[in-house]
Amino acid sequence: EQRGAALEAMTIVSKAASASEENVYKMDARNIMTMILPLLESYANNDKQQILVPLEQTLTSSARIASILEQDFSEFAPAVLPFLLQWATQELDVTVTDGVEDEADTEDLSSVTVSLPGIMGTRKVSLNTTQIQEKAQAARSIYEIANAMGAAFGPYAEPCVTAFLPLVGFRYSAEVRSTSAQALAPIFSSACQYAITAGVPANARSFPQQVFAPLVKSILKEIMFLYKSTYFDMDDIVDDLLAMADALSEIFFSAYHYKAEKQWCIASLDRNDSDELVATILSLLQDIFKERSDAFTKGRADDVDQDDLARVENHLSFTAQIVSSFVDCIGYILKSRGQDSIGIFKDRIVPFFGPKLTASADDADKVGQHAAICLFDDCVEHCGSYAAATYGEMLLYGIVPVLTNISTNDGELKAAAVYGVAQLARHAPTKLLESVARTIVPCLYQIAASQNEETDLSEGALSSLASMTLFPSAPCKNASTGIDPALILGLFLNAMPIQNDESEAQFCQEGLCSMIEAGEIDILSHTPALLRIIAQTICLVSDGEEVASECVLSRYSKIVKQMLTSVNRNILNETFESLESREQQALQQAASRG
Repeated sequence: EQRGAALEAMTIVSKAASASEENVYKMDARNIMTMILPLLESYANNDKQQILVPLEQTLTSSARIASILEQDFSEFAPAVLPFLLQWATQELDVTVTDGVEDEADTEDLSSVTVSLPGIMGTRKVSLNTTQIQEKAQAARSIYEIANAMGAAFGPYAEPCVTAFLPLVGFRYSAEVRSTSAQALAPIFSSACQYAITAGVPANARSFPQQVFAPLVKSILKEIMFLYKSTYFDMDDIVDDLLAMADALSEIFFSAYHYKAEKQWCIASLDRNDSDELVATILSLLQDIFKERSDAFTKGRADDVDQDDLARVENHLSFTAQIVSSFVDCIGYILKSRGQDSIGIFKDRIVPFFGPKLTASADDADKVGQHAAICLFDDCVEHCGSYAAATYGEMLLYGIVPVLTNISTNDGELKAAAVYGVAQLARHAPTKLLESVARTIVPCLYQIAASQNEETDLSEGALSSLASMTLFPSAPCKNASTGIDPALILGLFLNAMPIQNDESEAQFCQEGLCSMIEAGEIDILSHTPALLRIIAQTICLVSDGEEVASECVLSRYSKIVKQMLTSVNRNILNETFESLESREQQALQQAASRG
């Protein structure tokens, strides 16, 4: 046991230290795994004389090492994973006997006995707790290993899905259910990453598609069972439900995020499965919103005490997280199916969420409104021009009150509304936003110009503002907005390059390039700002930030060369000297780019 504690201590320290000095500790981690391999071999050969460290500590230590070595753990995975899979798939020892209630709650270190009253009398069910703990530990360890290895874990994804998918419905332990669901998320992610790697076998390329529907259906079915079951106290399964809902959302994300040839999603649901899952999620959300309404009513009661109020707040927090995960899942269905999801949106989502787009001033629960705006945002952005024209007006009807209500302090709700404006500006008919330009533009300008800690919100407002008024295709470019266009341009240039949302950052970079190339920005007047933006953008990209595409960088190179021949040399020198040395090098790089 002392050896095991020492091994765990080494791996815990190495994992913590590697967060700041990754390369330094990779060699130490490799050396520790070299020590662990003979221990695992002893267990495989059942050589009791050489078994010096408990298997549990050996495997958990190995998982920590994986988080340091990442894909380089591949050489050790074949020695570690069989033990974890054996734990996960071992058949649980269960015995059922007759008994009386006062005898039913006995337990020892390796088993627990519970009573099950019923028609046949009281039954005693004895479970092997050691095996239950091993199943949960196997799930935790494989979660860590798969998450660390990424695509390199892909070859092991199939046996892991086979092992852990049945455990999502494991009736004897909430811990096993939740950890198994959590493990399936990085397992599936690794399978998706592996599938788009060049040269992988055909069965690996098709595996994510084969298991996607079974995975999400099984997890959602278990969530549905737990939430609607009367056998469980809600307080006892909150963490269980949150873990499963989060895993479900992560699996949908991986299926959408990783793209195969022609930018197709690596895994997707067909029309029937999509409709079935959306219907099931909406059924759950119907219950959740009813519970939230009851909770708000209870929390406002005159006779509510502090304990009840705390329970109400905890329940509202829990259900808000569940709603967020479910809305993400629906959103990924809309994004992945594109215009093919119009029928589901019309038949399922509009009747349910349409009424929630607006909320009265005295409605304290904004979770439903936030969810509705997010889904309508997704529809306008991803479901084609017909969807944008058909449902854009409904979205706008929900957005305007959020932006104009100065008392709205819900940052997430405002962010969803701001993002909706950007999508309407890019995809909806021009006349839609022209009619409200004088209402919306001042609101966006105020948010974008505000100096606060909500950088995501202010950058989002800046992107929406530029999409609506500045870029060549902006619908309100020539409309009366109540704000001087020069002020908007100045605000935009001063804040660029934005970087918190990479997709919005890329859109703004492309828009800025197009404005410069179209002659809509006076290069001579804005030389310092433009050169600073270009230099900082190049630096961000070199740091791994995907704030601009290779095409934009090439366009910037041509713009820099143009400025070198058209701008006064003194202005260029002053601007160059005002930049940091790294930014100066970036401009030199752009100027010499072929």
